[in-house]
Amino acid sequence: MDWNKFGDTTTIATLLQGVGYRTGFIGKYLHGYRPGYIPPGWNFFVANNQGGMMRDWFNLRDITTGSSNEKAATGQILKEHSQYVTYFQRDQALKFLDENDGNPFFLMLSTYAPHAPKPPAPEDAENHFVLPELPEESDMTDKPEWVKKAALHKKLPWSKASGNSAKFFENQRQKAAQSLAAVDRSVAEILTKIETLGLASNTIIIFTSDNGMMAGEHGLHDKGAPYDPSIRVPLIIKSPGIQPGQRNDLVAMNLDLSATFFDIAGIKQKTDGVSLLPILNGGVKGERTDMVIESGGYLSWWSRFDFHSEGLGYWTGIRTQDWKYIEHPTGETELYDMNLDPHEMENKADDPGFADIKSQLSKRHDQIKKVVK
Repeated sequence: MDWNKFGDTTTIATLLQGVGYRTGFIGKYLHGYRPGYIPPGWNFFVANNQGGMMRDWFNLRDITTGSSNEKAATGQILKEHSQYVTYFQRDQALKFLDENDGNPFFLMLSTYAPHAPKPPAPEDAENHFVLPELPEESDMTDKPEWVKKAALHKKLPWSKASGNSAKFFENQRQKAAQSLAAVDRSVAEILTKIETLGLASNTIIIFTSDNGMMAGEHGLHDKGAPYDPSIRVPLIIKSPGIQPGQRNDLVAMNLDLSATFFDIAGIKQKTDGVSLLPILNGGVKGERTDMVIESGGYLSWWSRFDFHSEGLGYWTGIRTQDWKYIEHPTGETELYDMNLDPHEMENKADDPGFADIKSQLSKRHDQIKKVVK
């Protein structure tokens, strides 16, 4: 999200700070925030002001540091710092914890990895990771026109028609895994610090991401697609009272995180999410059974490869535990049985045997869309 579309006067940070939490943000903030600007609500703010476009991960530029209260503030700008960015962010997180001095706290660590260009830490540059094989889709006649056309467009470096597809995706996936190795080690060090400080018994840790990424599934690259590798992200929660290794296939959204934070802190604040705290406390089933998914044309950047197709990257849909239904502006629809077909290979939208479930999901899709609008 661009900064000028974001209202930062009432946020997780301001509300938690307002009830006594010491708040910290470290890492990649919103695109476009100018160096020196500290949004309201952050006691400890260390942000790289290059959005997702930071090219040099070893010589950091324009890092904003400082703090704010109920109003935005002007911080200091660290013009240059020579350290691998993931380790710089790790060190700032450890500093925040060391300086906390017994206060209730909220810390958000937003790493760059595995965002492009995803260079690894030096010690990981030669590592080779054995990654899961991608599902192969030989018949794409049931896919929307823009997906089929992408596979045949020679100027897209990841398309099968380019002749470079397998090499492109292997390289991208290896680089992502290499860059994430430093994140793994950093998370381990942060968890150790929490243990050492005696905070493990009353600290909840949530690990997630802001978006998924297509890495060759259906011949696609990047986010903005309606398929699960693009719309799903990890949600791992470590909390006192939860036995390790527990799995709950609930339907959750990133909107639920703020609702959960407010529930934990005792803040009465209306949100579009549902608190996950009852699930954490008692293992009860989640309240949500479905959700709207949508994209507003993010993939339009493919035009730089001279790729154009009606409806490219514009779609809305509904995802339940068992089904996914998608509508495209071209009138094309998709329907997948997520239990029997988790890789979304067989579009059942035009199969008469699935007419009833398609009708149900279409009506529910329209119903939720009205609420969202």
